[in-house]
Amino acid sequence: MAGSRTERAKTAIVFRSGDHAQAAIASVAASVSPAGTQERLQFTGRVEFDSATRGHIQEVILPLSDRILERLGVAWPSYNVSLANLSFASAAEIPLHLAGFSADTSVFLAMLSAALGISLSDGIVSTGHIAGPCGDIVLVRGIPAKLEAAASDPAVEFFIHPALDADSSLGSFSPRQLAETQDAISRWKGELRLRSVRDVAELVEAACDPEAIVLASLRSGFFERPMANAAADDPAGRAARFLTEGNETRFWSALEDCLFNKRDIRAKALLLARSRYHALAKSYPKEFGLQLLSLVSSLPPSLLRRKRLFPLLPMSECIALSQFADEGDHGDVRLLQDATQGDRIGTRRKAPATSTGHDKRAPEAGLDAAEQTLDWVLSQMDEETMAFEIGVPIDAARMSFLCQSATVESDTEFFDAVEAFYLHLLRHLGEVPANATSPALADESHDLLRRSFVREGGMEAALANARVGVNGGMRHVFDGLTEQFKRERSEKRINRVLKESMDPMAWEAKVAFAQRFLKRIEPNLPPDLRGEKAEQCAHHYEDLVRAYVSSMEQLKSLLRRL
Repeated sequence: MAGSRTERAKTAIVFRSGDHAQAAIASVAASVSPAGTQERLQFTGRVEFDSATRGHIQEVILPLSDRILERLGVAWPSYNVSLANLSFASAAEIPLHLAGFSADTSVFLAMLSAALGISLSDGIVSTGHIAGPCGDIVLVRGIPAKLEAAASDPAVEFFIHPALDADSSLGSFSPRQLAETQDAISRWKGELRLRSVRDVAELVEAACDPEAIVLASLRSGFFERPMANAAADDPAGRAARFLTEGNETRFWSALEDCLFNKRDIRAKALLLARSRYHALAKSYPKEFGLQLLSLVSSLPPSLLRRKRLFPLLPMSECIALSQFADEGDHGDVRLLQDATQGDRIGTRRKAPATSTGHDKRAPEAGLDAAEQTLDWVLSQMDEETMAFEIGVPIDAARMSFLCQSATVESDTEFFDAVEAFYLHLLRHLGEVPANATSPALADESHDLLRRSFVREGGMEAALANARVGVNGGMRHVFDGLTEQFKRERSEKRINRVLKESMDPMAWEAKVAFAQRFLKRIEPNLPPDLRGEKAEQCAHHYEDLVRAYVSSMEQLKSLLRRL
């Protein structure tokens, strides 16, 4: 239909029941009708929806979608709904009609995605009955046959089904049917990604791609829409909250992914949608130019050199957006223009001279301040906490920095890559530099390189590896930088925690801290190390904590030397 917007969601339809049940993959298509259409819901196409199915979509699925749209501030559209691609059933001369409610999840996804403009992956199939206006999803029959059909389709990768352990309708299924369903899920989980869902909120979270959500939120105007807590008490509210929360993070992650994987058209579409969203809202996004310049500057040199990358955003769009910048944003507007046009990218870089998220509050004083201080210090240095706040983001940065070649052709290319990677690490820790093109930033990356390879022959050895590809070449260089950066950030965190935990002049507090620490670790100490004097250990409390973080063996060794 001219002027309409259509989205599709795949489902699986059982067309032959019994012991030899068969299913086929079909697509539910939902088109947003042009403005002025009187009927909210029309059914078209070759496949006929029976009256009960049409009534259920009208009375349950449409109002549920409407409630989500209302919370997002999106107008209710009218729809044309159809079912297509039942080629298998058609070839077998099976009547083309849809009865029952097992395609509810796909009808719901198609309608919601058409209204919001969220494109769904062609590799996703879903099945499930939306049992009522609350949005709960319950079990349907024929899942074994549907899984087999999905696994037989080379385009299908992901199968969404109702959760078996949270279904209020389990009483209508025999033990044999439940066992067969569970067996089928276990059988096919190696061939397909499987996800069980209990309601439409979990369905939306499972089916909607973050990049598609960001684009839809920018184009439909709910990118920054606030959501009251009371609005998220039901599945529709939780679905709306999921679509609105974290879009700023989604935007930068999606843009980084597109740029690093050479999806330039999609990257430019994201930036254009973001620019036009803020222009329509007559607002300039805070530090937008700084964030974008940092991201672009962190790209590997080989990616920066590719044709047609720049401009990322037409200059006319930059000018239109800059009209809404406050006086304090004028410097950021210049950074935005540099980033989108490719100006000054790489001017930071120069070859160096070579030779042959946590809780920042200190613990409050209390009845047992030493015990409280010990709990806080050890919690901040807990292995899981350190991994989550330091190790995970740094490892994620390394994994997302694609190495296009194991070798470099020149010293300049080598140092360009090192500097870009260092900036990439900083960005993933949330430390966007005030000036991504600063020569000081290049100097920091060179210093990190020296420290990373001090035992392997220094910077010259790293450069030699990269030139000829020894030990993995640039991959080895990036791995070495990653591990050194991780060690230094861990040490920096330990130093900060120890500095904040204790007044350097408070000797009594140090003694009390040492007493609590020794008591805490006493069960893990051999008899000869128990009963250590707290006064003696207080002189070395920082060394004790560092040794404890490293390993119990290091701690025992230190205690023996005191």
